[in-house]
Amino acid sequence: APELVAAIEEVPLAPPLLDTTALAQRLAASGDTAAAWPALLAGWDAPAEIISDPGATCVAVLAPGLYCTAGQGRLDKLQTLARPALLSLQHDGKTHWVRLDGVDTTRVRLQLDDNNVDATRNAIDTLWDGTFASVWRGPDSLATLLQTSVVDDASRAWINARLGLEPGASRQQLQSALQRFQSARGLAADGIPGPETLMALAASEPGPRLQRSLDRED
Repeated sequence: APELVAAIEEVPLAPPLLDTTALAQRLAASGDTAAAWPALLAGWDAPAEIISDPGATCVAVLAPGLYCTAGQGRLDKLQTLARPALLSLQHDGKTHWVRLDGVDTTRVRLQLDDNNVDATRNAIDTLWDGTFASVWRGPDSLATLLQTSVVDDASRAWINARLGLEPGASRQQLQSALQRFQSARGLAADGIPGPETLMALAASEPGPRLQRSLDRED
């Protein structure tokens, strides 16, 4: 039926899947990848100016209630953190920052030169040095914890609530709950509310999320 054909034609198809060689060629031909930072921040309605040096590691507190976590990891960790991220891809001795928008079992979706590019997970494993940076939102009270590693009363109350603990939970109860939370998500189970753990605890906060099904272009 014509209506069915029209409906099928309107479904946006996924971009072509690039292997390691094809992705490396795209990187070699790409423009200034410093634009990846403004692209990441735009999803959070944040001005690009809050990152002064696009090549530098992000600062923990970008603005009130807006945070940046940088670290080392693999795709499984970023799936757990569930937010778009910048990846540091390496090719021909150069660093290319690209925005990761989605991950599924076989492919990843990147933004490169304002275009969506899909690549195999193997291509990312080959070209990515594991360095990432991601942005997330949480209560303003987390700024003190992220900057000083001191868990004040406001931060403790928020963490307790996210872990399902009573407000008066002991330090040992909090540490044990954090370790269980971290272990279940593939994070270092040290019982310390560090940047990655706080980001994971804030997963239900509003904001852009990684796509988990990449069979078509959203």
